[in-house]
Amino acid sequence: MAKVDLSKSTSKQHVATSIGKSVNSKPKNKHKRRQWKAYRGQGK
Repeated sequence: MAKVDLSKSTSKQHVATSIGKSVNSKPKNKHKRRQWKAYRGQGK
């Protein structure tokens, strides 16, 4: 059975997708996502 090297971390840090000031939240088309609207018009 092969030895498992635990010194190297395989887990990635979660990347926050929320629009806000966060260390995890780097720009991901934030302006575009903030402006997007599902429906433009009357109703809804």
